[in-house]
Amino acid sequence: MSANNREGYIAVWIGKFNSQKEFQSYITRKHRYDKTFDSQFEQDFGLKYYDRDLVESVFKNSRLNTIRELFKGASYLNEFLETLNGSEQQDLNVIIRIYDFKYENEIKNARYEENTLMFYKNIEYKKKVDLSWMGI
Repeated sequence: MSANNREGYIAVWIGKFNSQKEFQSYITRKHRYDKTFDSQFEQDFGLKYYDRDLVESVFKNSRLNTIRELFKGASYLNEFLETLNGSEQQDLNVIIRIYDFKYENEIKNARYEENTLMFYKNIEYKKKVDLSWMGI
């Protein structure tokens, strides 16, 4: 396990990509024969050990979005919504969120072909699970 795996944090990257295909190619691990290779995203930002089941990524067709629009539909959004700034439109259309991970590497920006991605910030959050539907 990596020292970066920390419950209660979300590491967030934002950027702009020309197409969903290019974005998926950038974030998808490659498999050749019996070997698995890190995605270009993982290589660019030096990511090694994290729970890949705790990753959310979104590509939006619209190139102009606010930070809040990029977070729409995020898990636990109500727990950290007030920490999000940025109601102005920006030239951004992708977001990657890794839950229970605090990014502390020095690499803050990456380019992939004609696309860009930058580390946005680590966000603290609290997991609150509503089990009322189970009668608990």
